[in-house]
Amino acid sequence: MSVFSFSKNHAMSGLRVGYLVCREPVFKDRVPKALRCTINGVNSVAQWTALAAVSGDRAHLEYMRDEYLKRRDLLMAALDGIPGLKPFRAQGTFFLWAEVDPSMLARLGVKSVDELSNRLAEAGLGSSPGDAFGESCENAIRFAFSCSTKMIQEGAPKLRAFLLGR
Repeated sequence: MSVFSFSKNHAMSGLRVGYLVCREPVFKDRVPKALRCTINGVNSVAQWTALAAVSGDRAHLEYMRDEYLKRRDLLMAALDGIPGLKPFRAQGTFFLWAEVDPSMLARLGVKSVDELSNRLAEAGLGSSPGDAFGESCENAIRFAFSCSTKMIQEGAPKLRAFLLGR
């Protein structure tokens, strides 16, 4: 079974539209029943948008892929070499995940990644603390590069300066 979403391929993250492909009869029988019990259906705007995404002009996809790669690389360059931060190169998403070493928290004078994320927000820099994704992620932070390339160009140097304690 393969599960797909329109979130990243077609910039439809807020519409929550996806699909799955399977050959196993047991899934073909059970999935519709599970969906009826968990959701009431996808709203009509999202359905029409998804239809346009798969049947309309696809020229924008290459452009958007290139823009996301540019944004990712700008963000990676900004985070590269920051003591106590280990960023992971995103490959198929517009989020960048980074491990945060306790030494970095101490250097910045914060007690947790959650506090770091709050301070970043106060400085106008968006992030999500890892513990929002479960206890095992409490020493991680997530940055999105789904905003405009201009915002990444302007924000990445500020993020770097902040995380370097400047």
